[in-house]
Amino acid sequence: MASNMDEKKWHHHTNDSERVSSGPQSPGVVSEKYADTVNEEDDEMARKEGKSGIGGAAFNMSKTIVGAGVFGLPAAIHKSGFVTCIVLLIVLAIVVDWTILTLIRTGVMSGVTSYKTLVQKNFGKAGMIFYAAAAFLFAFGGMTAYSVVIGDTIPVIIRAATGFTDDVDIMNGGLLTRFFMDRRVIVALTSFLVLLPASAPKRISKMSWTSFTGLAAVVFIIFVVVIQGNLLPAELKGPRENIFTIIHPAGISSAIGTMSFAYVCHHNQFVIYRSIKNTSVKRYAIVDHLSLGYALVMSLFIGIGGYIAFTSESKGNIIKNLPTNMLIANIARAAFAIDMFFTYPLELYIARDVIREVFHPKVKELSNVWHYSYTIALVVATTSIAVATCNLGFVFDITGGLAASVIAFILPSACYLKTVGGPFALCKIPHILCVMFGFTIMGLTSYTSIKAAFFADEVAGVCPNQYL
Repeated sequence: MASNMDEKKWHHHTNDSERVSSGPQSPGVVSEKYADTVNEEDDEMARKEGKSGIGGAAFNMSKTIVGAGVFGLPAAIHKSGFVTCIVLLIVLAIVVDWTILTLIRTGVMSGVTSYKTLVQKNFGKAGMIFYAAAAFLFAFGGMTAYSVVIGDTIPVIIRAATGFTDDVDIMNGGLLTRFFMDRRVIVALTSFLVLLPASAPKRISKMSWTSFTGLAAVVFIIFVVVIQGNLLPAELKGPRENIFTIIHPAGISSAIGTMSFAYVCHHNQFVIYRSIKNTSVKRYAIVDHLSLGYALVMSLFIGIGGYIAFTSESKGNIIKNLPTNMLIANIARAAFAIDMFFTYPLELYIARDVIREVFHPKVKELSNVWHYSYTIALVVATTSIAVATCNLGFVFDITGGLAASVIAFILPSACYLKTVGGPFALCKIPHILCVMFGFTIMGLTSYTSIKAAFFADEVAGVCPNQYL
């Protein structure tokens, strides 16, 4: 652990050119150097440096963890086995807690103020590009997941509002009705009429209130899924036989990808560290433990509760298991969709800023041509994927496996090993194992997710609410 002198050196080393930036959800990733071009929420937190108590800092950290990723956990339990997945959720929470502390301690020892700076200091330009690729993929995966969620929720809400009770009514309603009820059309329209304009400005407005409402919406949805899901009639739930399974080896790597997507929150930890009053690694550790403990409790609640309700029928987005004619479920869907509308632009800001830092490193702000070109390209790319698939579980798995494994497992320990240097020592073994674990998960999850995608019904063109 770094000394108090190292902590003070790190704290006073902070300057405006090295701030961390991220969105309010776990799918947010990092682009720290020019925070004013990305997310003013973190910029505001940096201006309030040293003013947050442990409780306030824990809340700020919690809202970056508990997001859309938790709704894939019931399906992860089904894929990997009930007992195995519960154990994995607990173990991964402990590992993520440890790697976050490793990241902060290494930053303190190195005298740096951001994740990107730490990676660049230890591994040079190649390391920075490796980190940037993971950061971009995590943001891009988050944007894609949010677009898929919009396609899962908005069509159901429109059907309920217009009184169409089943697919037969829509198919008999004429071409115009089928057109505006089709999920692919709705995803495209919302992307270009809502998400693109919201993502177009060069500077994001202050949206700290959306972080609170987003966290409240997610907690509300979790309770709706667990309580209402278990109160549904038996015919609307999954089979009850042999639900408490031990292990399904083939699904473990995929489940770890989903859990990694849900847990990863390393992107803004330096800014949270700075925001704590009388900051120190010891005080920050309390924040870290409280936040990961809360995330673990909520993950177990939605994972176990959702799986027990729907068992083998649990979908990659568990909200899709709720009846489309249930008022409280549709309120939850509306809350989820609105949260996605606010969260998507934050992720796009980050993805766009990563592009700027890699391809335009000498400029602080992109020209209008490049700015709008990248914005349109990112929206078109994520919309195209969301139109082509409704398999949210696949998006969680592949993003968690490829990007989260780098951000949460590989780089924190790799930076620590490079920073301390010296000959082999027993204290380095956990870090070596963590790096190996990260690369293993990255390879296995990517392989199994891509392989499974070719056989998944939700990717094969049989998504619900498609009428054209």
